[in-house]
Amino acid sequence: MWAALVPDARLASVVEATPGFLAARGLGAVILDLDNTLAVWNGEEPAPGVEAWLASLRSAGIGHVVLSNNGRRRVGAFGQRLGVPVLARAGKPRRAAFRRALALLGADPGRTAVMGDRLLMDVWGGNRAGLYTVLVAPVDRRELWATRLVRRMEDAMVSRLPSVGA
Repeated sequence: MWAALVPDARLASVVEATPGFLAARGLGAVILDLDNTLAVWNGEEPAPGVEAWLASLRSAGIGHVVLSNNGRRRVGAFGQRLGVPVLARAGKPRRAAFRRALALLGADPGRTAVMGDRLLMDVWGGNRAGLYTVLVAPVDRRELWATRLVRRMEDAMVSRLPSVGA
């Protein structure tokens, strides 16, 4: 199980995953978490640099979709604002959630990355689905109380992970 928790890369933010970074790894599509990855938890505004980063992905022909366990109204509004397809109430970390995202993108798992701030939702789920996984630092530490409890455990686990490249 431990190997399934190791991300392929760790970045400070999604914006560090430039089209060049993705192309160098043979990746042509990206599945993105929303809360504390693209925006603060339950926030309506994208984090600094995210809009321009998404535009760079579009320009480079890199497909992308937001996959979130948050509600349809919030996730839908965020996606509509940024012109990004979304899947809400996804059911991460189940493989089926990632398969739905891949189907929406028309993408191959071996050429797709998943980026998120949660070890047990994004990385573990993505690894089990055969995706290139990128763990990013959370945009903010504010989140649902239950998530804060799990985050403490995840932080302890992340501190024990082997070093991975960018």
